[in-house]
Amino acid sequence: MAPSTTLPRKRQGGAASLAIAVVLLLIITIALVASQRLASTVVQDASASDLRMQALFLAESGMERATQRFTKGAACSSASNETLTVTGSGAGTIKLQFVGVSNFDGSACSAAVCGSTYCRVRSTGQASGSSTVNARTLEALVIPKSLTATGTKSLSQSTVAGHPRYTLTNSVSAGTNQIFVLTILWTTNPPSKPGKVTGVTYNGAPVPAMVQLVPMPSFPTGNGFYAQIYYAKDPPAGTSNVDIDFDAAPAGVAVGGLNADGVDATTPIVGFGPVTATSPVTSLTKSVAIPANALAIDVLSRDNGGNATGRSCTDPGDATVSLTSIYSSNAAKVAGETSYCGPVSASGLTYTMGYDFGAAAGSYAQAVIRPDNTATGGKRVRLGGSAGVLKWHEVVTTP
Repeated sequence: MAPSTTLPRKRQGGAASLAIAVVLLLIITIALVASQRLASTVVQDASASDLRMQALFLAESGMERATQRFTKGAACSSASNETLTVTGSGAGTIKLQFVGVSNFDGSACSAAVCGSTYCRVRSTGQASGSSTVNARTLEALVIPKSLTATGTKSLSQSTVAGHPRYTLTNSVSAGTNQIFVLTILWTTNPPSKPGKVTGVTYNGAPVPAMVQLVPMPSFPTGNGFYAQIYYAKDPPAGTSNVDIDFDAAPAGVAVGGLNADGVDATTPIVGFGPVTATSPVTSLTKSVAIPANALAIDVLSRDNGGNATGRSCTDPGDATVSLTSIYSSNAAKVAGETSYCGPVSASGLTYTMGYDFGAAAGSYAQAVIRPDNTATGGKRVRLGGSAGVLKWHEVVTTP
C-alpha cells in the first residue's frame, strides 16, 4: 500500500492563517500610507487656504490705499503703480496697478454711472513665503466722493486786542496740491457801523497764508451785506483753527468751507465779483466759465425775507454733476448761500451761476478752482475725503 501524500489538516490551517495575516498587514500598511498622505494633503490644503486668505486681506488693504491715493490726486495711469512690502503679522507684498479709464465689464463706463472721471484699479496680495499660485487679485472701478464741504453760522467767538474774532475748525488729510477755500457772508446794521474783516489766519500762523480772493463789497447806502472768498494753499494735515478777525462785531456772520486736492500748483483758484445790489433785487448771478475738470464755488449774502434758489448746474458731459449746497439759511442777519458746481467733465462748462430770491439787497461772489494738468497730477480737482468703489470683482488666476 502506497504512503499518503496529503498534508495533515493542522499544517494546512497554519499556512492559510499565515497568508491571511500577510494580506491583513499589507492592507493595514496601505491604509496607513494612504492616511499619512491624506493627512499631509489636508495640512497642505489648510496651509494654502491660510495663505490665500492672507493674500486676500493684503489685496483688500491695497485697494483701500489705491482708492485713497486716487482721491488725493494720483493719476489713473501706470505712473501711479507701486509695490509695497508689509512686515509683521500678515506679512507679504501688495502690488497696485492703475490700469486706466476702462471697465472690466465692457469698453467704458457711462457718464451717468461713473461721472466724468473714474479709474480701474488692480490690487494683488501675496503672503510671505507663498508662490504666485496663492496670490489674490482684486479689481475695482473707483470714483471720487465729496465729503468735506460744510457750512455753519455757529462759530465760536472771542475778543483779541479789543476786536472780535470768530473761529471755526478745518480738518485736512495728507494729499497733493491741496487748497482750503473759505467763503464768508456777514451783515452790518447800520451800514455805517464798521464790521469789516481785517484778516483771516489758518492755524494761528501766517503760513499758509489765507489769501483774500475777492475784494470787499462796498455799500454806500442801505444795510450792508458782505460776501468774500479766502483760500489757503497746501494747508497742514490735521485739524486746525481758522480765525476770522473783524474791526467791530458784525450783526451776523456765517461761513462755508471746502477742501480740494489735485489743484493747479501755480494758480489754483481765480475769483470773480463781488456783484452787489444796494437796493432790493430778485436775483444775483454771474456767468462763469469752468475749465475742464475744474470746480466753481460761490457765496451770497442777502437780506432775509424768502428762500433763495440756486441756478441749476447741468453738465452735458457728466450727468452726475449738480449744484451742491454747503450753506443755506433764511435766518435774519445770516441769510445767504454757499454752493459749488463740479468737478465738471473734460468738456468744461459755462453757465449762469447764482440765486433767485424774494426782493432783497445783497452781494455775491464766485471762484473757480483749477486742476493740476501736469502729467502726474491727475488732471482733475478732487474734493477731499474719500473715494468710492462703484463695483469690483476678483481676477481668477490659474496655476
